[in-house]
Amino acid sequence: MLGLSPRAQEHLRTLTDLCDPRQVRRRFLADLRALSAEYVRSPAFLALMRWQLKTMTVSPQLWSPFRHR
Repeated sequence: MLGLSPRAQEHLRTLTDLCDPRQVRRRFLADLRALSAEYVRSPAFLALMRWQLKTMTVSPQLWSPFRHR
């Protein structure tokens, strides 16, 4: 295609796809899905969820400042 390198051809295809709003939406949502899936599987996110679930299931009597002994 016009003597362009494969990478330049890819960029040109991407630019032509930007003219179609459906293509833009499809690419945006695909990137968003990939980013979300990567984030949810990250060690930091999983550790935060473990901590959150642990704190939600701890009995309120264990952390209440007015607990009776």
